[in-house]
Amino acid sequence: MVLALLVAGCAAPVSAPAAPAGGAADAAATEAPAKEGGFTIGVSNTLVGNGWREQMICAIKAQATASGLVDKVIVVNRNGGPTEQIADLEGLISQGVDAIILNPTDREGLNAVIEAAIAQGIVVVAVDQAVTAEGAYVVTNDQTAYARIGA
Repeated sequence: MVLALLVAGCAAPVSAPAAPAGGAADAAATEAPAKEGGFTIGVSNTLVGNGWREQMICAIKAQATASGLVDKVIVVNRNGGPTEQIADLEGLISQGVDAIILNPTDREGLNAVIEAAIAQGIVVVAVDQAVTAEGAYVVTNDQTAYARIGA
């Protein structure tokens, strides 16, 4: 979770119009006691055999180990679309992960499963591509700005 929180610290959570007080997000935030270690991080990667993705997985594992707070990193990889990633995310939730880092296949198609994870107190961080699920953290870069810099 520390790894996910470190990643999330560089981003802002996706937000929607303010929900009424006492919503599911408020309940999850106030009911779950803070853990002090022994975290399990789930990683949902939808593409294997790509050097960038391999490096991403290695970096996540290295940072998790270096933190001293993460006991386990569970990586699920499929060369599939939203349907396969939803199944992978449901599997990570059922395994009791504390946080999920995902490289999403779809901006909106994963919202229901992401919101279900967040409702259970699981921190969700999308990397490389944004998601629109309320409460998810998003860490992306600006490819247009990179093009301007490189021009």
